[in-house]
Amino acid sequence: MGTLGKQTIHSHRRLARAVIGCSREAQCLSEATCPACSPLEQPFLLEDENMTIGEMKELVNRAISTQRQFVESMEDSNNPATMSLVVKIKGKVEALKAVEDALYNDRILLRLISH
Repeated sequence: MGTLGKQTIHSHRRLARAVIGCSREAQCLSEATCPACSPLEQPFLLEDENMTIGEMKELVNRAISTQRQFVESMEDSNNPATMSLVVKIKGKVEALKAVEDALYNDRILLRLISH
């Protein structure tokens, strides 16, 4: 993979870490149920030089799915702290969609560069 490809992966890894990074509040839910603290997102917190764009895309897709399920299960809550967390996680899902789109576009770009 060329320099451009490596820079692309590094920039998306930084963006993904920023998006998924733990945003615990004082009244956060337990780690087992909070998407921000879930072990599912931990690979983004590691510097894995061997992670491909495809693997990153898979992690982003799983994170989107997990966070959407969490939001759906909590949307009817009357607890203001829970609703605040739901609003923040909805924002994360939107940001994750942008990461997913960028990963898809860069995969096409990397294919063109490598041929």
